[in-house]
Amino acid sequence: QAAMSMCLGLFTLTSVQSTYLRRHLPKKIPVSVLTYPFPTNLPRQIMDLANLPANESARQRVERGELVHIGMYERDLTWFFEVTIPPSFKKILLAGDEKDSIHAPPLVQVRGRVNDEEYEVTLAQSIVCLAMRSDGAANTIVMECIQRNTPVIAPRIQSVIDYLGEKYPLYYEPQHTVDVRGLLEEQSISAAVTYLQSMDKTRFSQEHFLHDITRSAVMIGLPTTTKTMTRESKREEEVKSSDVILPLDPLEENIGERELSTQFDVTISICSYRRTHNLSGILASLFDGQHYRGSAEVIVWNNNLN
Repeated sequence: QAAMSMCLGLFTLTSVQSTYLRRHLPKKIPVSVLTYPFPTNLPRQIMDLANLPANESARQRVERGELVHIGMYERDLTWFFEVTIPPSFKKILLAGDEKDSIHAPPLVQVRGRVNDEEYEVTLAQSIVCLAMRSDGAANTIVMECIQRNTPVIAPRIQSVIDYLGEKYPLYYEPQHTVDVRGLLEEQSISAAVTYLQSMDKTRFSQEHFLHDITRSAVMIGLPTTTKTMTRESKREEEVKSSDVILPLDPLEENIGERELSTQFDVTISICSYRRTHNLSGILASLFDGQHYRGSAEVIVWNNNLN
């Protein structure tokens, strides 16, 4: 409750999340929906594969015959294990670091973490499958497939529709579909590749993302107040000519109480789940690679349910 009293606005990446927040927040707070951006500077080799003629891309993928499920968090693996596919196809589960904990049927090949090159080959030559247990969050796999024109069999849920659109041809009904053989026909795959190649992807650019933030109801509604010269703001003025904001002294007495009462310009929340192998690099880039002059806090949230 104390934190919410200081909240001036919230951003989400799907309409599902924004609708939920508007219905359940204890007070009226502006909520703005942003589009999950992706980088546009992929290597030329990857983009050449992404821009193959749709019929050629579909033919190669169907001939390869791999339906690859990627990711573990909130995934409906039971559906993936049981859904019917053509006999010429095989199911592959990319389970990452959780490979040894998966008990898959004999006909499902479980693979662990792959390197970047192997992953790009998978996206370029296979058909991706996304099976979700719940609706709500934006999905990185969907974004990677949009970026690379990779056909993905996906559930018809609102958080996916927000990104792929209503008319995407490879949706399945998550509560009713037990057979996706029709979706894996060459004609269906070609239609999906054509759809992805013809999408207007400007809304996924980083420039569009920043534009949406600055024009959002959250930012427009921020009150204009006279800034009080706190210890942090004085410190900021002292290092104004520097490129780096020096960290606060961790040995300072009562730092815990002061942090709870300090208001920051920006709060960065990192949901680590089990991806802690690169956490130190992410934190280093936040602390050492920024030129932002305001005050910021970083919250690392271990959202691993297990």
